[in-house]
Amino acid sequence: MKKRNFVLLAVLILVVSCFGFLGCSRVETLISNAKKNMEIDKTLPVYNLNTENFKEISYDNKTYQILEEALKSDDLDKPIGKVSRRVTIDENNKILDREELMKIYVIPDGLKQKRFDLNFGWVYSVKNTDSDKTIAVVVNEKYRKAVLKE
Repeated sequence: MKKRNFVLLAVLILVVSCFGFLGCSRVETLISNAKKNMEIDKTLPVYNLNTENFKEISYDNKTYQILEEALKSDDLDKPIGKVSRRVTIDENNKILDREELMKIYVIPDGLKQKRFDLNFGWVYSVKNTDSDKTIAVVVNEKYRKAVLKE
């Protein structure tokens, strides 16, 4: 009986150790990816967000209209820029200042939300397209298609 308990304990320790090493490997991978992304982020040019119309960004005298159409990560080529802006707007597309954001906001039953968070990230070229005419913009963790305004 003692020998059986010892074997079970040894197997349990071995299994826990394996999971621990696998977990460490994943953490190291996450850290490595984060460092790589930070280095890429430093090199990316900044696209400007139109604060009058949050569906427009511009760079190098070109303005792009952000569409509702979402793209998949497989559609993307490489990062070509960043917007790196987070705003909270009201139903009139007005940016809410810190004082307004600190107020308690309750949505009564049956009414629609009146505040919207917009988190803009990297800009990507899109595979098999002319990046002067079509790009992708990360908005709230989704890849949104953006096209050049004529």
